[in-house]
Amino acid sequence: MAYTKQGNFNNAFIIDGTRSLVVYDAYGRKELESFALHKTEISEILSHRLNAVPTFVLKVEDCLYLADISYRIHLTKNLNAIEKEHLCNNCKACHPYPEQFGGCSKVRDCSIDAYEQIGNSFEDAVDLSKRIEKYPFITYGYETFGVKVEVLCVSQCINYKYLKNYR
Repeated sequence: MAYTKQGNFNNAFIIDGTRSLVVYDAYGRKELESFALHKTEISEILSHRLNAVPTFVLKVEDCLYLADISYRIHLTKNLNAIEKEHLCNNCKACHPYPEQFGGCSKVRDCSIDAYEQIGNSFEDAVDLSKRIEKYPFITYGYETFGVKVEVLCVSQCINYKYLKNYR
């Protein structure tokens, strides 16, 4: 495996349907590792969160898939054609206003760590925090947690509103 003790490399990756997560070097040339995905329930995901298990969660419609991954993995470059774009970057709803005013709870919520640092119990922190399984409007996306660099990427969203002339 091409990881160092000092840190992690940025990793390219492919999500092979709902079967596996395949991790490559940063250039997408050399396969480093493959992690089997299995269908899961929210209770298993919460157990992984509570125990800080390095985890990859894939959400497809209402189904959740999980893989235990390496702590040093930092998923940065999706080689799949359909899931490349993170929609929140150019969405009109990407601000913390309440939904009735055009906002998004994913933007408004903080990480579990932030809630735990201000003295909330783990259960309260989970209820308040940002996590892919919490949002019914995300229909395709993935999240990593328990790793050095955590990621939540939304590739399909019911609430997505294209922000014209964003860049």
